[in-house]
Order: sequence, then structure tokens, then C-alpha cells
Amino acid sequence: MPRRKAFTIASATLAILATAVLQGCTSGHKDSSLKFPDSVCWGAFNGADINNLVPDGKKVSSDTTNNFDLYSGKESTICSVYIDGRTRFLASAHRYPVKNSVEQQNLVENKPNISTIEVGDKGWVWDTGAASTFACNRPDSRSATDPQHPNSEKYVILRIDTYPPAGKKSSHQLLEKILRGYTDFALEKLLCRN
Repeated sequence: MPRRKAFTIASATLAILATAVLQGCTSGHKDSSLKFPDSVCWGAFNGADINNLVPDGKKVSSDTTNNFDLYSGKESTICSVYIDGRTRFLASAHRYPVKNSVEQQNLVENKPNISTIEVGDKGWVWDTGAASTFACNRPDSRSATDPQHPNSEKYVILRIDTYPPAGKKSSHQLLEKILRGYTDFALEKLLCRN
């Protein structure tokens, strides 16, 4: 093969490789290997939204402590989403007999870049999470199955926490969107007449 032809083929090959490398570098999008379900945590959250909050990994799994019914003997429930065995998203719901100022103070204390948002009766979003509070006014005809936790205990606190890699923070806009959906889900699931 003449030297000139070999040089031309080598130059063309290098140009193709350089273009492929540059396209990979400039796209800014990495393909996620995670296979998220359509919904997670009692069906309260869109899997694609949660996928946008967590780091990439090979395996996603989740578990919950209770069903999402704070009026059947359990006044709280927690759902954890794990990426490669590590907690990366946590959602919780708690019911209290009265407006709990201590718990509400704990929600907002020492949170980075916290701001108040209009979700539920009161809401907040910060760099790694969000929370809302509301009074759940339930139908009078539905009685509680556990007399120790009567329907009069109606103050609910919802919270979501993310655990991004060091130096990263979650999008306030996405956290607020997810919290709004979670609050709507809770109001409907708990049969609130708000």
C-alpha cells in the first residue's frame, strides 16, 4: 500500500475517533444504568422524578415500614429508596394529635438554603429535602380502628430527604414539585376533606 494512501486512511480514522470522543464529552448526559419502576414508595412518587434526584448506580430497591394509612393503628410510615444498597431517598409521614411546634422546629433547623413554599398549610424546601405540614380533616363517619390513635389526631407532617454525593445538592424546583405531588397523594390517601 502506498504511504500516501495509508496516511489518508489513518487520518480519516483519527478524525472519526476524535469526533466520537468530542460528542461524548460535550453531550453532558450520561446514560443511567438504573432501571427505576414507574412509581415508588406506596405509589406516591414518579420513578423518573426520583431517578433525577439520586446518583447513578447498578441496582435500585426500596422498602416501607407501613402502608400509607396513618389511621389504622400506625401514626407514621417511612419509605427508603436504595441505590446499590445505600439510602439515597427517604420519604416519611407522621401524624400528631395537635400541631407539634417542636417537630416543626426540627424540620427547619440547620437546613442549608431553606426557603418557605406554599405547599399544604406550610412548606419548606432546602438543598437536600423538603417538608410540608397540614391538618387532615377526615370524614366524621369513618372511625379509627385503634382507639389509642383517634381520628381527632389530625396534624400531618410529610418529609422527603435526599442523599446526593458529597458536594452536590438537589434541585429546589424538582424537590418542590415532588413535595407537591406527595402532599396531594397524602391528602387523597388519608381521606382528608381539606
